Amino acid sequence: LALALAGVFAFRTLPINQFPSVDIPVVTITTIYPGANPREMETQVSTPLEDAVAGLSNIDIITSTSGQSFSSVVIQFTDKADPKTIGPDVERQISSAVANFPTGVNRPVVNKINFDQQPVMQLAVADGSLSSQQLYHVAKDLVVPRIEQINGVSQVTLVGGRQDEIEVAIDPGRLAAYGLTLAQVQNALAGANTSIPGGSVTQGPKQFDIEVTGLFAQPEDLARVVVAPGPVRLGDLGTVTLGATEQTQTTRVNGQQAILVAIGQQSGSNLTDVTDGVRAALPDITGLIPTTSHVVVVQDTTPFVRASLTGIQEELLFAVVLTSLILLVFLHNARAAAIVLLSIPTTLLTTFVLMELMGFTLNFLSMLGLTLTIGILVDDSIVVLENILRHLARGERPFEAALNGRAEIGLAAVAITLVDVVVFAPTGLVSGQIGGFFKEFGFTIAGATLTSLLVSFTLTPLLASHFMNRERKDHTRAILHQP
Repeated sequence: LALALAGVFAFRTLPINQFPSVDIPVVTITTIYPGANPREMETQVSTPLEDAVAGLSNIDIITSTSGQSFSSVVIQFTDKADPKTIGPDVERQISSAVANFPTGVNRPVVNKINFDQQPVMQLAVADGSLSSQQLYHVAKDLVVPRIEQINGVSQVTLVGGRQDEIEVAIDPGRLAAYGLTLAQVQNALAGANTSIPGGSVTQGPKQFDIEVTGLFAQPEDLARVVVAPGPVRLGDLGTVTLGATEQTQTTRVNGQQAILVAIGQQSGSNLTDVTDGVRAALPDITGLIPTTSHVVVVQDTTPFVRASLTGIQEELLFAVVLTSLILLVFLHNARAAAIVLLSIPTTLLTTFVLMELMGFTLNFLSMLGLTLTIGILVDDSIVVLENILRHLARGERPFEAALNGRAEIGLAAVAITLVDVVVFAPTGLVSGQIGGFFKEFGFTIAGATLTSLLVSFTLTPLLASHFMNRERKDHTRAILHQP
């Protein structure tokens, strides 16, 4: 009873996902170098990064792609590598290479490929009356902060629209007239637009931190930056205007321009809780955005997951019903069939406890494994109960028949169970990414099978000793009156 109650609690708390969580031992390094051609990207960025990470252990393959202004290095590790540490290890290794990069190379972005980072839900913020720049501000400033407050949301990515950008257009003629270069202009901007700590000041018992703030607040502030003595200001060399980035991605919903909002799920969180939380927050989000804007759900993986899990649960119930009918036909005893049938939910509930202890989730493969075990779960109980019935027919008291019947057939029941375990358990020990998918499948079946052995040695004989009295008398009377 305690295990069954714990199983009910475990079933209610187990995370729900579409597939098992799989660690993919692949790390990518993406670097941007504006204006560099592919050969420069290869020699100055890609090759140094490859050399820097080559000393890491358990590397299988390193591949790199160098294009116009970008470099991508993909590091694939072997199955022996620890998926939790390969990302930080790569970041530490490339620090020496980054220090020797040419001026203008952006900081490399290191990402570990994670199956759980795929968007579980996508929204679209649409409004045909706003510009792409204004719509981006609506999505970023009003929609994204509200979604990030929802439990289980890992990251929110925007696709489409245009971000604010300060454009500095330098006149080559003016630059040549003053005898300056673009590098001098860049250095002047970098040195002027900064914020540094200025120490601290102590006044009595209080201490105040000082910050020297030099960040630009308005585009006009950039025009007053001194580039060279004279003074030669940036406004003398060109124009400074507030513009927007070039739009490289476009999202449209029913013909209206929109911003796509891709929502990721935290590892270990409940998929359905995340999507339900987002849908519950939609009325609040609608009240925050302009009246001309609207938010629609364009992609949601939850209905598919719910349908899959519901279908598997229906098949599970159907299998239990069929099993009970077959037991009734072959055992010719309603009480015996009920006892064996009761072992199925008890075993399944206890299996949920094992799944929670092993960090599993309710997903397509784990639930499929439970469905496949329905026929296996009753094997041990049938063998034990049938031997108990044989002892009852001999005239033994119910308690003695249950004890002797279980002890006599115990070794055979263990053998039956271990045969099933050695068939399915190796499925969960397969290495690589495929093994990550089938780990929960194999271990769930093995755990349920071992649990069925425990139930057949405890619950089944216990129920038989209490509810088979009348059957024992009937069988005994039939034997005594035989001619």
